[in-house]
Amino acid sequence: MKLKLSEVFSALRAASSTMMEHREIVAASITFSVAMVVYLLTMMPGPAFMDTGEYQTVTYVLGCAHPTGYPLYTMLGKLFGTLFPLGNWAFRMNLMSALSTAVAAAMLAVLAMRYGVAGALAVAASLGFAFTLNTWRASGHADPYTLTLLIGASLWWMALKWRDNGARAWLWRMALISGVGLGSAGVLSMELLAIIFFAMLVQPRKFFAPITVVVAAMLGVVGLFGIYAYLPIRSAMHPPLNYGNTSTWQGFLSVVNDAQVGGISSHLNWETFRSFIRLLPRVPGWYGEWLTPMGRDIVIVFALIGLVALIARDWRLGLCVLPGFLIPIFPTLTMPINDTTHYLLIPNWLLFFTVAMGAQALLLNPIGRITNVLIRRPIALLICTIFLLLPCYLAKVNWSAADMHTYNDAEILAKGVFDTVKPHAVVFCWWGPSNGLWYAHYVEGLRPDVDVYDDSTTVDRGWGGVTPAIGLFYPQRPVYSLPLGDQVDVIQKKYKLRLISDLHVFGQSLYEVVGPSDPSSVKAP
Repeated sequence: MKLKLSEVFSALRAASSTMMEHREIVAASITFSVAMVVYLLTMMPGPAFMDTGEYQTVTYVLGCAHPTGYPLYTMLGKLFGTLFPLGNWAFRMNLMSALSTAVAAAMLAVLAMRYGVAGALAVAASLGFAFTLNTWRASGHADPYTLTLLIGASLWWMALKWRDNGARAWLWRMALISGVGLGSAGVLSMELLAIIFFAMLVQPRKFFAPITVVVAAMLGVVGLFGIYAYLPIRSAMHPPLNYGNTSTWQGFLSVVNDAQVGGISSHLNWETFRSFIRLLPRVPGWYGEWLTPMGRDIVIVFALIGLVALIARDWRLGLCVLPGFLIPIFPTLTMPINDTTHYLLIPNWLLFFTVAMGAQALLLNPIGRITNVLIRRPIALLICTIFLLLPCYLAKVNWSAADMHTYNDAEILAKGVFDTVKPHAVVFCWWGPSNGLWYAHYVEGLRPDVDVYDDSTTVDRGWGGVTPAIGLFYPQRPVYSLPLGDQVDVIQKKYKLRLISDLHVFGQSLYEVVGPSDPSSVKAP
């Protein structure tokens, strides 16, 4: 049976019409699919060192993580890893990060289209967000800040629902999820300032209605205290990873308030604010690294135009998006820890929302005034195609820096240590390698006869540091060390160390304690 050409055209028109009706779903699906394919190709395949290794382990053992505890991430990670038995546990935690970001990118595409952005431009901006280097890096390994990104994006969506219909159930949902969401990462509190201000601004009478505001406040408090109650309850059960011993009030406050950096509240002062102003010039440098200098300049131009267009269309949202972008920069610049740039995932999401608005205002809206369809459509198609080059460009230039698919250093180090140490050994190390060893020990079940302690553990247990802790085990048990920097010199003031092997990863060498530097300082077995 021959198919008529007219029937083919009719089918194509019908398919095109269906796609137009569901163009938001199509745009979200394309964004999600492309982002996930790229993330899967570049994602870390297994365990890692440092905080990533802890996130991969603490979810499995349902432990208590380092400040600020991350109880929501820990519990959701356990649930996700249990329900999606794909690959090893570390891979599942890495996959959860990739999925969180890809879903947030898809939500961004839909949001942009609902504000009048063409589908192709919305997809391009959303993929530009996904392929910004710090977004891409965080999405390639276990990281609670990708979950926080998804929560933040969801809260902005709920705030828009509250604006549209004023149903207090939306405000109550926002309040509860905000409280619970702080259990993913405390930096969400910085974004909440802008979201709450927006909710107040768009429906002021309903927001301040006594029952509405009181119930919202109660739900927020219940969510916050409910999620953080996990820490003392679980800590009292003595899980394998139990940072800070949060079953005590002092330990709980120390972890939640991040006492290792002097306490979060201690940074809310004028001196820190002056430091923030002084450090602001670093921010363009970050975006120059993540987007390349040329990409940064393009994004800045479109974002500024987009912010103006957004304010003209919805001044309340435009007014609140700006602090939503700016406020999280404060802790990113001022918190005295090594890498805080994953604090800016939600600001990146808002940034590319304004980029999409700017591209529409600058490129397509003027074209829409052309009355001749035969001229207007090809020009619009050409502009959309050119704008799609932005995420392609970012994917190309950032690929090698974001690619972690061949990373297996943590597995090499764990194998080197556990294949070498004697039965019933004790291994002391610092925070970096400890998490890779803990993953192999607790998740993969390697060397159950061996105990691994890092410097934070020796403090939490009241041992006073690595060197005094060695005396609790040596010479009754074989003792080894994976030292950092001058730790070798510190330990050698009391104990003789013998180099066992260079582990060839992470700059680590394995030493064995073979005797006291001062024979009288250690009791005979």
